[in-house]
Amino acid sequence: MSVAPETAALLDVHITPHRSLGRQGQWIALGIMAAASFAVAALFVSRGYWPVAPFIGLDVALLAFAFHAARRSARAFEDVRISDGEILIRRGVGDEVHEELRLPALWTRLERDDHPDFGCVALRLARRDAATPVAALLPPSERATFAEALAQALDRARRGGLAAHAPICSPTHLQGSPS
Repeated sequence: MSVAPETAALLDVHITPHRSLGRQGQWIALGIMAAASFAVAALFVSRGYWPVAPFIGLDVALLAFAFHAARRSARAFEDVRISDGEILIRRGVGDEVHEELRLPALWTRLERDDHPDFGCVALRLARRDAATPVAALLPPSERATFAEALAQALDRARRGGLAAHAPICSPTHLQGSPS
């Protein structure tokens, strides 16, 4: 099946954050923390310092909440698609799209903040006075690679014609990795 040139994407990327500790690892870490906390709390209670026990339990509850928040943020995504004359940015969590932006490729420029030690620390698609951050879920090294592909796609979208229809990046799934 061929795709009509007017619907062909020059860039179609799905970005998700990298998380080094999976769900099973979180449960194991929480279990070890709970067992250690229970042992310490039992020691304090046996010595008569029972008011300490609820605060030790609070530590485990806060760790469980932190793991829950980390699991939720790991489901975040950002889709960036550049097709004929239009940039589509979709952001959300899980299956829900929370934000969808459409920008004209002709009037949008790519702004990039580079740091000598950390690399590409920020990318923005700017138009007049407004700027939209992109690829914030990626680490600086992968953000720099994405910036190059994005700049090429924007250039082709602005030029139009046959050059605009050769894809730069086919549908890809980027997942940030530790850097």
